[in-house]
Amino acid sequence: MQMTYRENSIFRTGDLDWAALGNGWGLLRLPKMPEARHFKGDRSLGCSIDWDSFAYQNKTREKQRLEALNAEAPNPAEAEAYRAKRKRNAEAWSGKQEQEETRVVRRDKRQRKREAERKEKMTDEEKARDMDLAQLLAAVRKQNQEKLARDAQGETNGGDGEFEGFD
Repeated sequence: MQMTYRENSIFRTGDLDWAALGNGWGLLRLPKMPEARHFKGDRSLGCSIDWDSFAYQNKTREKQRLEALNAEAPNPAEAEAYRAKRKRNAEAWSGKQEQEETRVVRRDKRQRKREAERKEKMTDEEKARDMDLAQLLAAVRKQNQEKLARDAQGETNGGDGEFEGFD
């Protein structure tokens, strides 16, 4: 018997003092990382450094950096189109989504076919009982929806939520 125990962390990352940790590690700025996504403080950690003034030693890399720095800010519509394209490319290539959709359609079709066959085999008396049952179920559903709406309205009107008994 194999027991597996997995724990991502023994402490809550939201409770950490990220600025103090960054200063303790001698960082000039706090990196973008998923653990610090809730950090609302100053990511520069109090250092006022112009990062755009530093050049790469590699000439081609520096040329790319300068071109990116001088490039225009992207149009929000183009950025949204780019994100949509990336999201579309990130979809599963195995086609599992389409397979699931076809399974659902087939399942519904089989269920309707079985229901039609069942009703076809019924006698007139069974059909009448089935109709009565369907009407009774519809009435109960309607009653439950009305009660749910009344309860929701009572909660918004400051109801104290006391138990009134069963209907």
